[in-house]
Amino acid sequence: MANEVLVLDEKKDASAIQFVETIKENMGLTYATNLLVNYIASGIACDSTSKVEPADICSVMTKYKAMNIDPLKSGLYAFKNKGKLVVGISKQGFQQALASQPDYISMTFKHGDLRAYHGMGKNCKDITAYDYVTCVITKMTKSGQIGTIEGTAYFDEEFNEASGSWIKYPKRMLEGRAMCIAIQNAFGYGVYTDDEVREIQTNEVTQPIGKGTAKALSKLNAVAEVLPGNEMNVGDAIKLLESQKTYADFKTAWKSLPKEVTVLDEVMAKGKEISDKLKEVEL
Repeated sequence: MANEVLVLDEKKDASAIQFVETIKENMGLTYATNLLVNYIASGIACDSTSKVEPADICSVMTKYKAMNIDPLKSGLYAFKNKGKLVVGISKQGFQQALASQPDYISMTFKHGDLRAYHGMGKNCKDITAYDYVTCVITKMTKSGQIGTIEGTAYFDEEFNEASGSWIKYPKRMLEGRAMCIAIQNAFGYGVYTDDEVREIQTNEVTQPIGKGTAKALSKLNAVAEVLPGNEMNVGDAIKLLESQKTYADFKTAWKSLPKEVTVLDEVMAKGKEISDKLKEVEL
């Protein structure tokens, strides 16, 4: 279900506004508060019985602060079902959090045997992948010593036949899962991984699901599946621009986008369309 723009009331939601602005200040963020709130709200997938509340924004912002992730780089995502908010982290979110850790030193991978897997699903051809991948995080411990922490992902446990990325890039995806497990083990972030969020969806969404819930699940799965190297994809950028209600907010949003995104033809064309429309409305 598409979320309406969330507008915080200066009086009724004063504590939420202050909370968001305090986190912004602590993280050194210069985004306009209304832009930040609207962007986070638009990224929370809701079923037909739920809507985004100011408390949800505060919960998501708390996770961003704890992991030191820029909210506009889409490292976290959230799903709200029957009023319950679940916050998850994508691979790129783990990468951003890792880069901000002063104790982090290096990351390496150990690979199992490369083998062919047959009959992994009705939509799959034969797949060649490692039977397991172990990610090794090297970090400085509290005692000042250098230590290592590992996380291992097994192909037969992680493979998702419904995911196009797993079918096309099985070795890369398995490395990503091992990396997420290792980072979680090393730094103990209190968020769900994308696979854990999907499991919660499966367990908590009753059947048959309504259209609103189905759309929310589809939206969340699309956001959760992030390939390496994309800090903000085209869809995220356009969604951010489309959520702006004034030309001034649009300009702020445009400036917040990564340069490599603003030069893409699709983003430039959509940006011009939205910009011209907002200018026309304000004349």
